[in-house]
Amino acid sequence: FAGDPNDSQKLVQMSLRHFINRSSDGGKTWYSSDLDRPLSSYTYSYYADPKIITLPNGRFLAAADFSYISGGVWKVGGVLYKGNYESDLSATIYQDILPNIPADPVPTFVFSDFPKIASDPSGSTIVISGDAIWFDNTNSHGVGLFYSYDAGKTFFKRRLDDPIRQIM
Repeated sequence: FAGDPNDSQKLVQMSLRHFINRSSDGGKTWYSSDLDRPLSSYTYSYYADPKIITLPNGRFLAAADFSYISGGVWKVGGVLYKGNYESDLSATIYQDILPNIPADPVPTFVFSDFPKIASDPSGSTIVISGDAIWFDNTNSHGVGLFYSYDAGKTFFKRRLDDPIRQIM
């Protein structure tokens, strides 16, 4: 849930029910959009854990998990939603589901989880943090950041050191 910092009448809310709800009259009326529609070209579905931030330009950004069932196994990746308080809504995958991953002992069906999001006021630089991010170069999960310097069109990721593991 978030509100426009320049207009208290503009609100946005996402839930586990695959909808984003927007209001421009302080919550008296709401406009709902299906979060799966912008993902239709990927054949993925919105899954959970949305984090929303609003921008001074009347737009919002939301990081969330998406899911895909393959071989009877749920696989989870990361999606960035962008929109306004009326009807605009688009999606960019910042962590895709990878086809060739090693088997156990690490549960590899999660490629990104528990997103948090930050942005500069213009929305051109976006940073999304996450837990359980899959890193191909080490074939392991870790805590990391996804960076975009082009308003969320493309992302690259960076692994962060895990202070708990350094202590142990």
